[in-house]
Amino acid sequence: MREEIKSLQFGLLKATNVIRDSFTKEEFNEALKIIGEAAQLGRVYVCENHKNKATEEIYFKIIFEWTADLNKINVEAIDSKKILYSQFSLLKLYENLSQGNPLKFILNNLPGDLKSCFNDKRVKSIIFIPVMVKNTYWGFFGFEEFKLDRNWTDEEVKIFSELAIVFADSIENRDDLKSFNTEKKNQTIKLVDAQSIISLFEEEKPGVDFFIDLFDILLKDIPSVSIEIETAVKNHDFENLKFYSHKLGGTLIVLGAKSTLDTCNRLENIAREKIIDEKVQNLYAVLQKDLNQILNEIKILRGNYFKFASL
Repeated sequence: MREEIKSLQFGLLKATNVIRDSFTKEEFNEALKIIGEAAQLGRVYVCENHKNKATEEIYFKIIFEWTADLNKINVEAIDSKKILYSQFSLLKLYENLSQGNPLKFILNNLPGDLKSCFNDKRVKSIIFIPVMVKNTYWGFFGFEEFKLDRNWTDEEVKIFSELAIVFADSIENRDDLKSFNTEKKNQTIKLVDAQSIISLFEEEKPGVDFFIDLFDILLKDIPSVSIEIETAVKNHDFENLKFYSHKLGGTLIVLGAKSTLDTCNRLENIAREKIIDEKVQNLYAVLQKDLNQILNEIKILRGNYFKFASL
């Protein structure tokens, strides 16, 4: 079980990086796929609450979904389906989730009248995690097991709850959730690829503390190397320019910062040719601007990961 939890925790890190950067439903469904495969589930989905203005009846709709046995989800069909909370009144679904309480069930352990609330006969076990946005019950995550009567552990519930917290934060940082359907307009292009960093350690699946330590090292090393490159350019020191540009390039590979890596490689090649001219000065200026942005992005990533460590 310990390896399973380790895999799930690592999946959480990968999924949350996608959630924070998602602007389309396809991207967000990819985050659900990551957590679903890490937890070895049959289905993962997100439901949003609504209220019928005429009847005041509360219902929910699935807005994001991933299933293990279906490659493509018909988003239009999902969005059009309204599910009444009254269908689950025997389970007190709304009453519990609106109070921030997760619910978990093994369907074979439920009495017949409660089991009948669930229409999908594939489901063996299920867990619902509420999404609280600004202390208001916004909707919930659903996690479904199709293969066995799964006893959800406290650690699993905690990890799924952390995912819901990240999702709630992403909603609070957007003016309109429907913006997931729009193009990535007016968005600052990120230089650091958080998924690239994660993928380098896929086999080891380290915990969040490892990445916090990594970010701390990078926040110290990058400014130090940047100063060495600046000094080398000013002094026409080709050997140091080549050495530190190469060293910085290795760091940029880890960060997945491809565009900045290209600038760094060009500086290294110029150092080999032993040419210091206006072109080099311009390249260095571009590099410095990129490095400042990269450092800011690393600080944000570290802050996000630190939230996990403190949950």
